[in-house]
Amino acid sequence: MVIAAVIMAVALPGFMSMGKGKAMWAATSNIHSVLSLSRQWAITHRENVTVRYGEFFNGLHTETAGNKLVDSGANFAGGSLKDHVLYNISTGGRGTIITNTATTITAGGLTWSTYDRYRIDERPITLSSYCINGEGEMYIQKSEPLFADIVFDNGSGVNAFSDSITFTSTGGLKPETDKTIIIADRHAKMAPANILIRWLTGGVTVQ
Repeated sequence: MVIAAVIMAVALPGFMSMGKGKAMWAATSNIHSVLSLSRQWAITHRENVTVRYGEFFNGLHTETAGNKLVDSGANFAGGSLKDHVLYNISTGGRGTIITNTATTITAGGLTWSTYDRYRIDERPITLSSYCINGEGEMYIQKSEPLFADIVFDNGSGVNAFSDSITFTSTGGLKPETDKTIIIADRHAKMAPANILIRWLTGGVTVQ
């Protein structure tokens, strides 16, 4: 029994590392496929297609704690979001939007801390995820979470990154700049995977 216990103690970390490596490989392969198919959709349907990825949220509360949600990007359309459901995905809470201006939302039962993330009319996902939108914010694919412990990263801290990639009808990117998606494991020290998307051609390469 002692010998079996020693063997298990030696072998278990290797098995765990192998499992995490497979999760990283699967997540990288999956996102590579999503990007390639999104580019093909944009070309075939002649419309912009956006892949949103990261710690997915519609926005970020940037002021002090309180019961009003402030969007520093002024992305709220005045009055149009009333009666929609709003999620505080940092805490898991949700409430119905009572009033909103171009930059402020009040939702029943919700309070906010600085830098809480929010999302409107979507199920809460607190870990890294991605979704695909066509023009006019119509979902082609709903939000999908990554594997446990596998997250998007910006190179300076996991679970701190959210961004998007937009393919145009010609297959290139908008805006005209190369983009890199970094996929990492929150706990393992293995090297992260980088997916590079070229703005001119929309070519997707795993590095």
